[in-house]
Amino acid sequence: MANELGGNGAARKPFSQVADVAAALARCPLPAGQQLQDYVIAAHSFALDTSPSALWCVIADTSRLNQALGMPAMTFREEDGKKIGSCKHFGVPHQWEEAPWSWVEGQWMICPRYYRQGLPKSVIATHIVDETPHGTTLTLLLAIAPKNALGVMLAKIAMRDTFRKYARVLPTLVASATPAVPQLERRFATPAKFAQPRLAGNGAARLAAATEQLEALHLQAGVVTALMNHVKTAADDHVARLALPALAKDLAVDERELLRVALHSTRMGILEMTWDAICPHCRGPKQRVTELAKLQTDQVCEPCAKQFDLLTPQSVEVSFAPHPSIRPTAQRMYCSAEANAKQHIKVHLVLQPGEQRQLRPQLAEGEYVFRAVGHPAQARISVTRALAPAAAPAQTLTVTSSDPHTVTPDSDLIIVNPTANAIRVVIESAAWRKHALPPDRLLTVPEFRDLFSDQYLGSDVKLGVGEQTILFTDVVGSTQFYRRHGDPDAFVQINKHFETAFAIVAEYRGAVIKTIGDAVMAAFSDPVDAIAAGAALHQAFGPTTNSPLRLRISLHTGPCIAVRLNANIDYFGGTVNIAAKLQSLAEQWQIVMSETSFSAPGVADHILRHGIQLEDVTYTSSVFPDGIRAKRWQVYPIIPL
Repeated sequence: MANELGGNGAARKPFSQVADVAAALARCPLPAGQQLQDYVIAAHSFALDTSPSALWCVIADTSRLNQALGMPAMTFREEDGKKIGSCKHFGVPHQWEEAPWSWVEGQWMICPRYYRQGLPKSVIATHIVDETPHGTTLTLLLAIAPKNALGVMLAKIAMRDTFRKYARVLPTLVASATPAVPQLERRFATPAKFAQPRLAGNGAARLAAATEQLEALHLQAGVVTALMNHVKTAADDHVARLALPALAKDLAVDERELLRVALHSTRMGILEMTWDAICPHCRGPKQRVTELAKLQTDQVCEPCAKQFDLLTPQSVEVSFAPHPSIRPTAQRMYCSAEANAKQHIKVHLVLQPGEQRQLRPQLAEGEYVFRAVGHPAQARISVTRALAPAAAPAQTLTVTSSDPHTVTPDSDLIIVNPTANAIRVVIESAAWRKHALPPDRLLTVPEFRDLFSDQYLGSDVKLGVGEQTILFTDVVGSTQFYRRHGDPDAFVQINKHFETAFAIVAEYRGAVIKTIGDAVMAAFSDPVDAIAAGAALHQAFGPTTNSPLRLRISLHTGPCIAVRLNANIDYFGGTVNIAAKLQSLAEQWQIVMSETSFSAPGVADHILRHGIQLEDVTYTSSVFPDGIRAKRWQVYPIIPL
């Protein structure tokens, strides 16, 4: 073995993690016939005046780093569950298997590539981040398996060249790093010397015109300007797939207002909206379409050996990108398996049969999930500082167990693979969904239904939209009302009622799904919004108003399915059915909410804060013999009709 570990300019030894990572490197699943002794290995360290989190932003965003280093663009395809990459380097075609990377966020990352064609047999790059009294040190450890004696010399030349390039670009990249908290939103801006965004010929003029048009629609000028500037100036890989919740945090703007601006921008041809089928394991998009009807019901992620459909939780996300006529963003890939593309994953390891690994990932407080890719078992991990260190010894996580764990940020974790197969394991943040745009958040925005009425599901597609609070209104005594007022006047009053109801639902961040006779069915992502909207509806038709209409309202919270009904998107399922059934427990100026809605996060605090008095009621029928427990709120005293 031509071993230069610690030499070739490595300025600082020992590094606190080198021994651990070297041991992990020795366990890399090398291709058949290869051993670690066959590799040329060299290391170099770089002392940087920055924080470990800022440095991690740079190395985890490997595509941007490789681009800055002058690496060639790459293409990738899936083949028999493996990711195959190819490029032309030094004029020589290269093709390799992109093996799963291993990392502990903020500490180290191992990137193996096994070549089918090209100069080396294999390349394994390891990045190690260590905090020092004066900043942070990055150790870059390279292992190259050459094909012959000439390859040994070429490997050493390539290593020295790589170290020089790192020394040249790292200070500039680190200076532009702006890690956010939590790190799910981390970004860093590629300096202008490395990348210049290019607009289409009249792209700048169209963006300027769109800014004026959007502001004329009374959309928030600051949000409009922030989005247009991002489209114009951000690097390609920061606009190729815009997840609006994360972008709203980056731009420090209101998420819902940003979504409204994005929808209008899409209708103007400034942005393009896509529906993405997302693998629930790796979170990678498996299908991206601009029309909802074209989403395929059944999806497969071969690398994860995972089949899923659109009813699988979190299997669909909505994203945006600049329209090609404004800014072409054909994605040039400089990496595939980088950690930055999976920011919700804090630990990603491949464990060999019977292997166990001890780590100290230093997770931030919050909720996490430990799982093995392709295996059903999942374990919840709660990270809290409330535990004394002595009360939080090393925790053992077994890939076949779903036992929950409570740990501190400084706890050691022992990860065990008791099976006879190599297994990829991850520890991921349970909060990742907050940073993606699921369909339910889009479908409850009135602008979507107004601007994109042509977006509907395929006739055979059922789309899971997660947990919704379904609200039904009904006109009390409608038969008497029609008799007393006559059909023409009643029609006018009902139409005014619809206009008011639609406006109130939109004001409280809900969406009207449909009307049924003189009733309204609406959906809300937040049950507190649904309750507040119900109270506002009663106020609009309350005893101090001139309206002859009186309403009753019911609501229930639970999972829903979106389906196509008469070329429109409708909600279907048991949640809708129960919300409708609870109408029978309500009279004028009453709101009946199921126990499920009352128990939802934030509802009890809202009830207490507003001094709302509730009474217990139960809905029973032959279908629900055990009854549906509910709470009834008398918003105004009942007046005999």
